[in-house]
Amino acid sequence: MAKESDNFIILDFLNDSKYGSINNSLIIGDPADLKNIIHTFDRKKKIAVYHLTGNLSKTAAAIMLANGIKNEINYLEGGLLNWLATGRKIVIKKTDADF
Repeated sequence: MAKESDNFIILDFLNDSKYGSINNSLIIGDPADLKNIIHTFDRKKKIAVYHLTGNLSKTAAAIMLANGIKNEINYLEGGLLNWLATGRKIVIKKTDADF
């Protein structure tokens, strides 16, 4: 089952622990893996997708649309790198494994 926030299903395609992840995001390494889980998505929630450069976000959105997902799909244009380049911040939460 997909992890969800109150209003969004958040899909993380960073696949790199040094950047951390957004709380309640579902970490997915490959957009092709979406086909195995999209049937679990709440059809009433918006979907937010992010990736380091944004490329996989666009691919993921296309895969979801091609597989019948009608939810509103949002992705971070330019990815996390663009977000950081504009001076915005991210919060990295360390896990017990990091200590």
